[in-house]
Amino acid sequence: MTRALWQSAFVAALFALHPLHVESVAWVAERKDVLSAFFWMLTLGAYAFYTERPGLRRYGAVLLFFVLGLMAKPIAGDSSLCVPAADYWPLGRFPQLHSQEKKKVSGSLKSLRPLLLEKIPFFLFRLPQA
Repeated sequence: MTRALWQSAFVAALFALHPLHVESVAWVAERKDVLSAFFWMLTLGAYAFYTERPGLRRYGAVLLFFVLGLMAKPIAGDSSLCVPAADYWPLGRFPQLHSQEKKKVSGSLKSLRPLLLEKIPFFLFRLPQA
């Protein structure tokens, strides 16, 4: 997503080598953590793929991975907060809101509407079920 190969490879190597949460791999009862993390990564990867060429099938894949992550472990609902954060950085999809002229600001707020509308399903799936 950042298009920085070596920096991303370094961070991935640190993540792979650091034994912070080995219980998830060692214990069968903790497999839900691994499954949840897997679907969280798939959600963000599919979202990056969707932002390159938006389409209904790609958006459906993003939502499918998100829901599967929620089914594995409810904490995966936090990825609904990671998606707007990824829009800001590294994807850079938010328009510039810091403008001196009112016309530019109102235009940028109108262009923000589609970004907000596509996030609604993520927050709807997070609602607690009674």
